[in-house]
Amino acid sequence: MIDLHIHTNNSDGTDRVEELLKKAENLKLEYISITDHDTCSGYNELKKLDISKLFSGKIIPRNRD
Repeated sequence: MIDLHIHTNNSDGTDRVEELLKKAENLKLEYISITDHDTCSGYNELKKLDISKLFSGKIIPRNRD
């Protein structure tokens, strides 16, 4: 299962990035993408986390210009 439309508390979502990853893991999502409005802050937060301890799936990265 995938979810390619996830918002964090950096826009109009309710969860921090770490919480979001834990929820995605519990739901057994294989692919996710963070799609916050007007910010890529969630992806900056990912750099500070040991993602493999929180989520075993793949995160589709933001487009790098």
